[in-house]
Formats: sequence, structure tokens, C-alpha cells
Amino acid sequence: MNNIVKAFLLVAVTTFLFFSCKENESSKASILVNGEVKDFPDGMMTLYRVFDEDSSIIDTTSIKGGKFSFKINDDESRLASLVFPDGMSAIQFFTEPGIITVTGTKDDIQNLSVTGTETNGLNAELKKSNSNVEEKYAALMQVGSAANEAGDVQAVDSITSLLMNLEKETNQQNIEFAKKHPTSVLSAYLGLMAASSGADLDLNGLYNMMTPAVQQTFFGTRLKTLVDASLKLLSVPVHQSLKE
Repeated sequence: MNNIVKAFLLVAVTTFLFFSCKENESSKASILVNGEVKDFPDGMMTLYRVFDEDSSIIDTTSIKGGKFSFKINDDESRLASLVFPDGMSAIQFFTEPGIITVTGTKDDIQNLSVTGTETNGLNAELKKSNSNVEEKYAALMQVGSAANEAGDVQAVDSITSLLMNLEKETNQQNIEFAKKHPTSVLSAYLGLMAASSGADLDLNGLYNMMTPAVQQTFFGTRLKTLVDASLKLLSVPVHQSLKE
């Protein structure tokens, strides 16, 4: 995939995700989010919808004694970010019809357990399978930060290359995982994330493997738009695309 196509996809995925249409909230299915995060101080929590044009607030609630609960309405899986009272701790998960349970401790927010619905269960499975790569990525980021502070340009370049290779590896693993679960909206979400990184992967093949129900979801329709746009760009000679 040439750089022009990658740049276009990066801009396009941002546009289509953040400037999506507002949904009618009437007659939606019920979603209950129950949580217990041990040792977290009492305060107000906020649940945001990710990829809305203004990252709109879905709901707010209080956490008391480590426990909290949200009741919202929506018909399909959407990505949400739950921000804790300190304003810095947060976790992302999928809101979808059913009962979602969030558990863990204050000192390990990023590894909170999110269970109870299909998409969140599959996402937890994916994170577990990618844990080794994520640990390598985090370690390289620390080394890279130290090298940058020391002004070691050669080391920074080397680490950057390693990080890019790890990102490619992660994208490939994610897409392979998505292909194994064509009935889950997570497959469409993973395709979008790969597109945003400019990954040179067969996203059209992934889309065609998805069930019609997944293709018609929030993430599925946006993946289709990006796939069609990328195929159109790839069909244009490079010298012509430069002129345009």
C-alpha cells in the first residue's frame, strides 16, 4: 500500500468515526453496567461514547465503596470510555445490550476485567493473546524514551523501527483474530483500527467474511466506506493520484 493511500485512510477513518450521525435514543435495548473497583475513592464517574463527533457523555454516576452502576439504552455495540473520579484513570469497553460487569482494583485500572457480553468477552480474549506483544511494546517505549532524553538518535531510530514491526505484528494478529469471529462486531472494529494505522492488510477480504448483521453495524458500515475508498485509490495510477 503506497503512502498516499495510507495517508488518505488515516484521514478518512478519523472523519467517518468522529463525524457520525447522532442516533435516535428511543426504543433502544437496555444495557446495565455494574462495577466494583476495590480501594477507589468515592466520587463521580463519567461514561463517554468514543468516536462521536464530540465524544458525547452517555451518562454519569457515583462510585461509592468501590461500587457503581450505569443503566443506558442502545441497540448495538459501541465503544465507550469510562473515566474515574480522578479524571486520569479510564478504561474502554463495548456497550451493548445485556449486563456488563467491571471488576478489579484501583492500582490496576488498565487491567480491569470486563465480562458479561459477547464483544467484551472476545476483546478480553484478544488482549490476553496479545499480552506478550504489548509487554514488549511497553518495554521498548521506556527504552526509547530514555534514549530520546539522552539524545541518542541512532538508538531512537532503531527502537522506532522495532516498534513499527511490533505494530505490524499486532495488526496482523488482530485481523487473523477478526477473521475467526465474522459474526462479532469486534471484527469490524479491529478492521477499522487496522485501517487507521495504514496497515497493508486484506481488509476487503475481512469485510466480505463478515455476516450481513455485522456489516450493517456502526463499525461495519464505516469499514465498508474505507475499504471502497482504498480500492478506488489503488485503482488510480500513482502519477494520476499525485496530480489530483
